[in-house]
Amino acid sequence: MRSVDIDPQACDTSKKHVNSDRFKVDCDDSVAWLKKQTDLDKVDLFYLDSYDVDWNNDTASADHHLKEFLIIESKIKPGCVLAIDDNSRWQANNKRTGKGRAVVEYLAAKNHLPIYDEYQIIFQF
Repeated sequence: MRSVDIDPQACDTSKKHVNSDRFKVDCDDSVAWLKKQTDLDKVDLFYLDSYDVDWNNDTASADHHLKEFLIIESKIKPGCVLAIDDNSRWQANNKRTGKGRAVVEYLAAKNHLPIYDEYQIIFQF
């Protein structure tokens, strides 16, 4: 398992509490980090949970997650699972909001719909 976080304190906390030689955490921007990876085609599960969402204006967070997805899209192998955290719908108008909004819209245009669509949105490829 690999994790990336831009917050050095979060990275230190992860390293302190996960004692396994199968876990690695890097302190970096997720978009920059993903661009440097050479083995994304071997990943079974991507869990996107970067960039805190502003529930009143999700654009920055949703766009950031779409940037992450566009980097990994061509590397996703069959059977791979993609999960995106922190999503919701406004009760008054059923409008989608959250970190995964732009990815869902992008994939819906390609007729690829989530297999689970709640607070976490999950796709299988």
